[in-house]
Amino acid sequence: MEYREYSPPVDLQGVVACLWERMSTGGQQLIVPDGCIDLIWLAERELVIAGPDTGPRTVWLPAGSRSSGLRLRPGAAGGFLGRPASEVRNCQVNADDVFG
Repeated sequence: MEYREYSPPVDLQGVVACLWERMSTGGQQLIVPDGCIDLIWLAERELVIAGPDTGPRTVWLPAGSRSSGLRLRPGAAGGFLGRPASEVRNCQVNADDVFG
């Protein structure tokens, strides 16, 4: 698995912690909680909102799949999502379910 992080544009640094991408070798991937919410283009097939997690969890990704994300800073998600971050705590939801 290859993982890379990038600095966000200067005008987003107050809200966005980083941009990232991951190329999966396939199988279960461990996600470690970091207190942040991520907007993820998951395996090039769907847009999801993940976290914040209160404990580790695993996700399955097919080999060769690429995921890209935008990690929001702790406390920034409420304004971005238009709802409390607690509504997506410990889960991963389709972005359409949040944004319509």
